[in-house]
Amino acid sequence: MLRLNSLGLDERFGAPPELLAEQFLDYAREEFELVLEDLRAYPHEPPIVAEGPQLLPELVGPKSVFLVPTPDFQRTGLFRRQPTRRPQVVERDALLAATIREQATKLGLTVVEVDGSLDADGVVERLEELFAPLLESTRPLPDLRAMRRDENEAVSANIVAAGIPSYAFACECGRSGCTERVELTTTELARVDPVVAPAHAR
Repeated sequence: MLRLNSLGLDERFGAPPELLAEQFLDYAREEFELVLEDLRAYPHEPPIVAEGPQLLPELVGPKSVFLVPTPDFQRTGLFRRQPTRRPQVVERDALLAATIREQATKLGLTVVEVDGSLDADGVVERLEELFAPLLESTRPLPDLRAMRRDENEAVSANIVAAGIPSYAFACECGRSGCTERVELTTTELARVDPVVAPAHAR
């Protein structure tokens, strides 16, 4: 992780897509130990949802769901959000999607194919169905505001490494089910605490 993080953008993302995919998988396996360390710091209840591309099927347990984009949907979405995205990184992401789909299927884990037929609300509804036994718990909710902040800071570190100038960060209003986002640079994120969408500012 330290070696990869120390590389410049051209060194880090200029390799062939197959090598970039292998580097990402190795990075994810190493980073998973830090994810587990963070999760151990939280109380055992209520349940915690951990998400991110670094959570590979080979690393996690049975209470897992993988949202895997189809190749066409993935390419269209990536170039729409980042028209100047490096072609080899796009190919890397396609290879990673195929690897995650293959791993999850082999291990009997749930895969939700994301092809654009469901909007964001539809995907959330599908996940709520799959996680219904856990969501029906009457235990108190965690500090959603603090959790969103932790997630935003983790995303910020990743986009700085990728050279992305800004990102639509999650609203930190603390409301359960909030899907609002706020476009900020990483510098602005560091100065704004909490990040709250205009609709939830009061």
